Amino acid sequence: MKYYLETNALRALGKAINKKSEILKYSYTSMFSLFEIYRGIDRKSPASEESQKRSAILSNLSESDLQFLQYMPNEMIQLGFTGEVVLCDSMVMQYALKLQRMESELDEELLDALIKSYEDCKIAFNEIIRRTYNVRPPEKEIVQITNLDDYIIPFNEGKQISQSRMAHPSHHVMDILKDDASIDLFRAHNKTSSKSNGDIVESYKGTHDIFFFVLFGYNLMKSAKGGMAKRNDLYDLFHTLYLYDREQIMVTNDTLLQELLPSINVMTVEDFRKLM
Repeated sequence: MKYYLETNALRALGKAINKKSEILKYSYTSMFSLFEIYRGIDRKSPASEESQKRSAILSNLSESDLQFLQYMPNEMIQLGFTGEVVLCDSMVMQYALKLQRMESELDEELLDALIKSYEDCKIAFNEIIRRTYNVRPPEKEIVQITNLDDYIIPFNEGKQISQSRMAHPSHHVMDILKDDASIDLFRAHNKTSSKSNGDIVESYKGTHDIFFFVLFGYNLMKSAKGGMAKRNDLYDLFHTLYLYDREQIMVTNDTLLQELLPSINVMTVEDFRKLM
């Protein structure tokens, strides 16, 4: 599977997702995209225009050839280290979507708890960004480099890197980031684990490299520009977890993702339509 259609793309494509197109055999979406669409349906007013639009998207998807990864973001993170996971969040969503198709009543307590867990995660993330980056930068800052050698890659070393691997420049950054980033991510989601840092790095499956790259870029952008996180920034970042191979491409019109993803890993919805 090569082309990942996140929520923004699914909404933009609409009924076109039902076309019998060869490209859809190489395309996929995720349970998280379905979650985002589903949670916007007003269960008290299912006949509202927005609810009807979202229900229609889910109906189109159920009849299309588009494949999807059944895991939610927290499960994707665990899979990146263990290769297996106890399904929980995704099972709740499968249950909700099945009942939605059958137009049956849902045990709302389970779904509400799932929605709240991700909303709480988003609120916590936004607060971290607010405390860390929403500060007024100093009017003038002088940076002194005391040892220039620390900032220069020896010529021979740089030459070896460029010759050893003909890859997109972003891949070299991913190689630099992944060890520390995998340790941070694992510890954030396994707070009581006694695993050593070395064991964590050894267990990492290499599936979150693009996520680490995008998260690094996001923090760099906030460090340079300051400002608050937008309401759904974390959800946008979560979608990059589904680019589990460095060659996969996200189809999106989301400006944040277009800005942060390497150029080889992002495509507009309009360009994707041309392939259909």
